[in-house]
This record gives sequence, structure tokens and C-alpha cells, in this order.
Amino acid sequence: MPSPSPSAPSPSPSAPSPAPSAPPDDCAGTVKIASNGSYTVSGGPGVVQSPGVYTWRCGTYALSAVSRADPSQKKASSVVVRAGASSVVDLR
Repeated sequence: MPSPSPSAPSPSPSAPSPAPSAPPDDCAGTVKIASNGSYTVSGGPGVVQSPGVYTWRCGTYALSAVSRADPSQKKASSVVVRAGASSVVDLR
């Protein structure tokens, strides 16, 4: 069985793509949560109340909101926070 020629280029495996890195500690953006009525919103860096404007660390958050007046009213949303940018969560 003939062996491959030493001068023949061997196929090179593709380089693995770099793993996504966590945002730096100082990466933050503004999140404005709009709502009709008051909601307790969880799923972000901390539990907050709506309506309100907050500064959150960069990242993607899956949010759950429960009406403070009628806990049977629940809503869900998500938000992506980017450095220096403003994001809006509309619970109306």
C-alpha cells in the first residue's frame, strides 16, 4: 500500500471558534421597564419594581413579572443589556 507523499499538504482541521467571553465587570446599560400598574420583576441581577429605570450589567435576562395589585396577573419578557445602551421592557 503506497504511503502519501511527504510533500502533499495534509488537510488542516479548522481552528475552533473562541468561546464567548463574559462581559467585563464594568459593562452596564440602562433598562427601562414600562407597565400599567406596579409589578415585581425578577430574573435580572436583582428583583425590581416597575415602572422604573435601572442600570444592569450587560447580558441577556429572562424576566418574570407579577402584578403587586393582583398576583394572578403574570407576564414574561426578555431583555438584552449592552454597554452604554438603553433597553425597554414593555409590560403594558
